[in-house]
Amino acid sequence: HATTSQLSQMSLQSSTPMEGVTTTTAPTGPLTPLARVNAVAPQSPAFDAGLQEDDILLQFGPITATAADALAEIAQLVPQAAGQQASIAIVVQRAAVAGDATNNNVLQKTVQLRPRPWNGRGLLGCHIVPYTATASE
Repeated sequence: HATTSQLSQMSLQSSTPMEGVTTTTAPTGPLTPLARVNAVAPQSPAFDAGLQEDDILLQFGPITATAADALAEIAQLVPQAAGQQASIAIVVQRAAVAGDATNNNVLQKTVQLRPRPWNGRGLLGCHIVPYTATASE
């Protein structure tokens, strides 16, 4: 039998809508950039999950760029996940490094982020800003 913690994790990682969070169906085409990671604190939950500065967030749990106010929805989702001790699947895009199997020198991967209290500020330990295209992208 699944424990309460496992059930909570399943509800976050499934397509089941969470209270207060608008879910959207995944687009059939490529994901549109949603936000960018501006900074990651060492030894934070974001650091432990493998998030890196300048990662482009394509999907944050059920939230995609089609959400009306994606950053506000992320702000609602994070404390819910922390309260349930659950992980959030995040699809990121980053510049590839030597040895990565890539498409046009861009790497897309999914990381599991578990928001939680830690020694620093917030529940994530990273700063997320709205996505704006730069000349290099």
